Amino acid sequence: MNIINLINKKQRGKALNLAEINWFVNAVLNKTIADYQITAFLMAIWFKGMNPNELFLLTKAMVDTGEIIKFNHHGKISVDKHSTGGIGDKVSLALVPILTSLGFSVAKLSGRGLGYTGGTIDKLEAVGVKTELTDQQAQACLDKNDCFIIGQSKDIAPVDKVLYGLRDITGTVDSLPLIASSIMSKKLAVMNEYIFIDLKYGKGAFCKTKKIANELAKLMQSIAKSFKRKLSVKLSDMNQVLGKAVGNVIEVNEAVNFLKQDLDQVGQDFIDLMQTIVINILLKTKQAKTKQKAIELYQDVLTSKKAWNRFLSFIESQGGNVELFTQKEGFFKPKYKASIKAEKSGILHFTDPIDLAKIGINLGAGRMKKTDQIDPMAGLFLMKKDNESVAVGDTVLNLYSSSPISNEYISAAQKTIIINK
Repeated sequence: MNIINLINKKQRGKALNLAEINWFVNAVLNKTIADYQITAFLMAIWFKGMNPNELFLLTKAMVDTGEIIKFNHHGKISVDKHSTGGIGDKVSLALVPILTSLGFSVAKLSGRGLGYTGGTIDKLEAVGVKTELTDQQAQACLDKNDCFIIGQSKDIAPVDKVLYGLRDITGTVDSLPLIASSIMSKKLAVMNEYIFIDLKYGKGAFCKTKKIANELAKLMQSIAKSFKRKLSVKLSDMNQVLGKAVGNVIEVNEAVNFLKQDLDQVGQDFIDLMQTIVINILLKTKQAKTKQKAIELYQDVLTSKKAWNRFLSFIESQGGNVELFTQKEGFFKPKYKASIKAEKSGILHFTDPIDLAKIGINLGAGRMKKTDQIDPMAGLFLMKKDNESVAVGDTVLNLYSSSPISNEYISAAQKTIIINK
């Protein structure tokens, strides 16, 4: 068997068998084929796609060549929630303590930010939380608080890291079979009872339309069914920034305000999405028989501050300083600020969420290369959101950084604002 034969077979649109797919995955793992040959194979998949059996075989081979992780959840229902990436997406920060306060166990492995989407790990590290834990330390967190959030293990689906790195530089990132196998290989390697996917679509997501997102959802459902695992995929709109904050500490701040139910500085779209996700989890896991009962359970853990207290316990168990979050003066303290004001009255629209994400990256809130250093205090805060009315002189957007904010970034921010009468 050789890679050229496999490339030729896939180019002709023929289905690959178990032996061929296993051979390819092991060749990638053992570095016995060149990057340009792997790339040619990925490009053939991009053009010709994969049938459900091929997709299952590829995902299984990617899972089996890495570490399978299983934790002791002490009889509680174990759930994992994954987002396909969004601008301002701080859902996991608030969701994990809510779920544990509802009686679930959450062993969550998260990633760092790269490009326009922020990473949960970066956000937690920005406020002093330790995210590199041994399996024993992670289990201790589960034993004490029913949850942990740690960085992705290098031993989980190691072939995916190679394939993704090549897809990223060869124009094959948007291949739906390759996206589905990439996401699912990592999720299936951690033995949780339920997997919940928040699948983003729109201008700020890699799935630009709802139709494409639905196609990807079907592929992931097909994989889960073949593995006999419980998966729920819900679509959510990413045509604008989620919530009001974009950055690291500033996003933790919005999640904290939500958990404390101090909602003046929390985006309504974020509030709505949180409720949608939690209700879906309660219904799918049969912990609530009706939507109304699910809403009652959800609202109780927020109003009683159970979820907030769970958040503080989570922070403490992973080495964070609880006093940081309970002090009156708050913990988001950027050195520099620039306010962007409305130059006329009317209805506000932002050009594109990616334009705002680019400004955040320039301020230091994100990275375009893995080696880029993040400024924890850098970011944006949307004082107004899409379709809201503004008057001349209203502050629309605040920029924050630990370094002086250049006129270039201020000008770029002004260009993201469209006001129609």
